[in-house]
Amino acid sequence: MTKCNVKGKKYKIKKVKTVSGKTFKWKKSKLAKKTSYRFFVVAMQKSGSSYKKVQKSLTGHVFTGNVKGKYTNPKSLKLKKTAVSLAKGKTYTLKGTVRKVKAGKKLGTKHARLLRFINSDPKIATVNAKGKITAKAKGTCVIYVQTINGIWKTCKVTVK
Repeated sequence: MTKCNVKGKKYKIKKVKTVSGKTFKWKKSKLAKKTSYRFFVVAMQKSGSSYKKVQKSLTGHVFTGNVKGKYTNPKSLKLKKTAVSLAKGKTYTLKGTVRKVKAGKKLGTKHARLLRFINSDPKIATVNAKGKITAKAKGTCVIYVQTINGIWKTCKVTVK
């Protein structure tokens, strides 16, 4: 985790936790108030005495308090549909609604899209940055919809 949007000033990225297994939870305390932070997870694999980067997650952005008096974080995400059935070649645009922590404030989305779409199997269906799903081949896949601060929901896509 590092500070974000600091006009050229660089902050060192720090290792915060070593985990094993499939899932983990992590909570950071004592963050500076009224500050924008960015975070991501890097999966490393130990090889002898060194580590090799295997995968990096999307970068998330979060605000502590009321940054510059105008920004807030997403509080929840709701998808219009959680399951879609399409014929091969057809499209559907997945819509999501984000509730804010503080109404009347802006969601800070200058660094990344408010909603990001990740596909479990692009051979079955593709999804673009605006949520437009295009059916490619018969089967099932999952579209993960993630807010800028890491809240996510899924939509099951079945192509007939």
